[in-house]
Amino acid sequence: MKRLFYAVSVFFALSFSFTVSAQNQTGTVVPTLSLVQCRAIALDSSLTIENANLQFDRQEYDRKAMRTNFLPKISGYALYLWTSRSFQYDVPLEKILPPIIQPFIQDPAMLAQLAGSISPLTLELNPANTYLAGVRVTQPIFMGGKIVAGYKMSKIGSEMASLNIQKSRAEVITSVDEAYWTYVKTEKLRGAAYSFAQAVDSVYKSVQDAVDVGMATSNDLLKVKVQINNARLMCSKADNGLHLALMNLCHSMGVPLESEFNVFTDGFDVSREQFTDLSGEVENRPEYKLLDRNTELKAQAIKVARADFLPQLGAMASYSYARGLDFLGSPLLDDAGFAVMATLKIPIFQWGEGVYKVRSAKKQHEMAVNEAQQMQDLMKLEMTKNRMDLTDAQLQADMSETSIEDADMNLKTAVNRYQTGMGTINDVLEAQSQKYKAEADYIEAVASCRLAYTKYLKSVGRL
Repeated sequence: MKRLFYAVSVFFALSFSFTVSAQNQTGTVVPTLSLVQCRAIALDSSLTIENANLQFDRQEYDRKAMRTNFLPKISGYALYLWTSRSFQYDVPLEKILPPIIQPFIQDPAMLAQLAGSISPLTLELNPANTYLAGVRVTQPIFMGGKIVAGYKMSKIGSEMASLNIQKSRAEVITSVDEAYWTYVKTEKLRGAAYSFAQAVDSVYKSVQDAVDVGMATSNDLLKVKVQINNARLMCSKADNGLHLALMNLCHSMGVPLESEFNVFTDGFDVSREQFTDLSGEVENRPEYKLLDRNTELKAQAIKVARADFLPQLGAMASYSYARGLDFLGSPLLDDAGFAVMATLKIPIFQWGEGVYKVRSAKKQHEMAVNEAQQMQDLMKLEMTKNRMDLTDAQLQADMSETSIEDADMNLKTAVNRYQTGMGTINDVLEAQSQKYKAEADYIEAVASCRLAYTKYLKSVGRL
């Protein structure tokens, strides 16, 4: 809902700030938009582009998170132990002391009597309320290249997300251009249909006057009436088509389908000078670059798979304080100190797991290379096709423009022949139909030319 409100706000802001306004039948001001403004509204309201931007932000966070793996990690830890049980041990002094005091007492009887009078010594160790707290710093030194490869993969992911934004923008622009030129084409066809209807009405009046003075038959008048009905049907279809084209343009722009606005139709006609700049290569296309980045990503994945089965070296330093383990009423642990430790992990035997995983990653890389080559060839084919379609559309537009001139000349000749009695009303009606068809063909050709140029720009990465 917020996105829709934002799109509508941008729509009206652009409409009233940069365009000439008109009024509809109810007197409401209706904005007039250019192709550039329609593109801007669509780019601001597109959920596809918004998701692409969110994906880029996520990849940037992942890249920053991967970069922290190069830095030492600091953590705190604590341990507390409470137990209701204590550990007691009776020390038999009668077996321990005699060897010690024997050098001082030579009489064996006295020594035995003394040892027999000594009771055992009871020692008690109480681990209750023992605790340990400290700070630990860990630093990976060599992880088999996994950290470096992982960071490179995160950078490639960010680049791919940025290219995906460009790809989404090009797709949105192409969609808007197609809807825009379809609307302009439909509006032009509607104008041609109404012009044809007015021409048929003019012929009807002329034939009616000729019938009244006896210079034409009622059959001629009926033929014109049939053509009038056809013209009215064409106008009705044109009105409905224009309404649907406007709704389709609203959908492409991301605004409500009931929005009312006009578009600029000036400059619809084309010339060969407009499309002479056909520079660009398919290598500039975002999709082409995405395939290259994906190949690089799979190459780094091989290093990540291999790193899990290479030696790994790390270091750790800690400072801790411990207190507890009461012995004879006094704690044995009551001090703080430093500790440094290095760890080395060397994989010895995993039944070939590492070899299989590396081979699997290599196969994925080979698949990515093959897919990139296949898709890049298709992109080159698409670029060539779009260039040829543009050339054909230009040629068709030129030929259609010439056909309009010929059809106009033919109509004038048919009217003159009918007025002089050398031609029939069928010739006039046929000439009018041919002129309308020539105009419609020209409008279709120009619209195809405009859209073909947009598709060509997309295929060479210039949108």
